[in-house]
Amino acid sequence: MLQLIIKLLKFRLIQLIQELKGIGLFYNIVALFSFIFLTYFTYLKCQTIDGSWKAITVFSIILFYIHYIRNDHQFLNILTDKSWLIISIEYF
Repeated sequence: MLQLIIKLLKFRLIQLIQELKGIGLFYNIVALFSFIFLTYFTYLKCQTIDGSWKAITVFSIILFYIHYIRNDHQFLNILTDKSWLIISIEYF
């Protein structure tokens, strides 16, 4: 099972690299700075209890949306009976 998970993660990494090559250098830089900004902004918001609840709520909604629009649910169910494990590892 571990070998399967490692192969799938390598496959996802190859897909990510291909996508990044396809969008070009400028958009890669924009995406990198956006990621850094959002990470820092989330860090600042999580300094207070009120802000941390807001950040957790937004993160949960985004994670649910990403999971909902995935097109490979059937593929993962055919591949293994523990598809929830593969999905969990990909997200976290």
